[in-house]
Amino acid sequence: MRSRRRWELLLIVGLLCAVGAPAKAGPCGYELGDCVECAVDHPDGHPTLWEGMTGRIICFNYSGPWQHVLVSWDGWTHGHNNIWPCESPILWWVWNSLWWVYCHEIRPCGSMPDLFDGGEAERYFTPRRVVAGQPGQPFEVGFRVWNGGGADPENAIYVHVYASRDTSITQSDYYLGSTNCFVGAGGDVGLKVKGSFPTQVPAGLYYVGWIIDQDRKIEESDEANNRAWVESYRLTVASPPGSLSLELSAATGGRIVDPGEGVYTYFSSRVVQVEASPDPNCSFLGWTGTAVTAGRVANPRAARTSVTVNGQYTLEAVFAGAHLVIDDFEAYDAYGNPLNHTWVDGIGYVEPPPGHPGTHTGAVINNPRTPPDASYKVHGGRQSMELIYDNTIRPWHSLVERSWYEFQNWTKTGADTLSVWFRGARDNAPEPLYIVVEDYSGLMVASQHPDPQAAQVEEWTRWDIPLAQFENAGAMLSRVKRMYIRVGEEDYPTYDSTGVLYFDDITLVHSGLR
Repeated sequence: MRSRRRWELLLIVGLLCAVGAPAKAGPCGYELGDCVECAVDHPDGHPTLWEGMTGRIICFNYSGPWQHVLVSWDGWTHGHNNIWPCESPILWWVWNSLWWVYCHEIRPCGSMPDLFDGGEAERYFTPRRVVAGQPGQPFEVGFRVWNGGGADPENAIYVHVYASRDTSITQSDYYLGSTNCFVGAGGDVGLKVKGSFPTQVPAGLYYVGWIIDQDRKIEESDEANNRAWVESYRLTVASPPGSLSLELSAATGGRIVDPGEGVYTYFSSRVVQVEASPDPNCSFLGWTGTAVTAGRVANPRAARTSVTVNGQYTLEAVFAGAHLVIDDFEAYDAYGNPLNHTWVDGIGYVEPPPGHPGTHTGAVINNPRTPPDASYKVHGGRQSMELIYDNTIRPWHSLVERSWYEFQNWTKTGADTLSVWFRGARDNAPEPLYIVVEDYSGLMVASQHPDPQAAQVEEWTRWDIPLAQFENAGAMLSRVKRMYIRVGEEDYPTYDSTGVLYFDDITLVHSGLR
């Protein structure tokens, strides 16, 4: 609790300083609300901030040993909301768009418009599967356009949408529709293109992308950032009903080398040779899809095999590798990479700035390197996560969270199950266990362990959660932002439970290919 009090004191002092600070003037010659852009790649080490990205200054710090300028970055939500070091008035900001920077890492925005896409968080299309040549299929594409420059455009902004077999996105791709808008300096607008999917697009796998101001009617400070596409998933245009076809795809960790990914249509039944190849440090697991369940694949566990195509089938190659490991807890240490900086508990942390306020619950986590005589604390390797829960204090439950700077695409892995190893103790007070997944939109879906006495289980136990549980509740698993572990009920707490749990080897798995 001492760390929490220190956090609260710093927050109060920061806000009091903000009240008495000058209204506008700041370090580096900037003022509140100024448009700035990154002068370098990865300011203060953030991997997804790049030179040329723009934002607005929302507050200053005048005296601290850390960065002096807090920026809300346009179209970017991989940051934080840590305003406690602010020593000036604080302007409005977009949630999770903040990042502290040094003066030499930014520069003023240019005096011309700069139009660009708002990022993967705003991109989507639906449905993800259509049928070639079939009229009247509704199709919708959504994205956000930003003007990060220092001037308004002279004309309306036109955006054209295409289906492309690669990520180049050109006017020679299959045209899907267009829309137009006006975005002033520093502004943004969410756009949708809706209509019927064109019947002339042949069967295949496609990226859905768009070109902003493709005819170059608006002079911009940067003309090279006007193309974007949905990165999390691709569009499948299936062969018409009754045709003989094979839809071939590869999950993360490898590729199809023969005959390659795509939708293949045949005039008569035939045996097709297929071969998958893993990426470095990955291994082939097997084939999944309707061709396997129908018994049409000669050897589903062989990377090179044959498929009898006498109907419409899907076939996906899946691979094992680090992309399936959410956390095995082996990479943490007490100094260089503390566990509670990744899995944040109820207390949070102050150093290094800007810190994290924690979840404000009774959770405290540890990651000791387990000696041989305490091997029961670990499922695999040498470390696990120890979660001490104290639900005798407000809010009467314990919560730890993990956030990712970049969205995690669980669907692309081909996995169908989230697997969590845990163990408790007989002396633990019984409390329900939950795994909660949060997607890019902020939608949170919880899965409760079926055993209400799970916290008292003394042996290492594997908890398998079908990913369909989260998807059926609306979570977009192609864009996972956070994961939580909760001990106790939020709405109907017990008020008096304490205990300790251990978690290890949290992975994505293919239930049929263990």
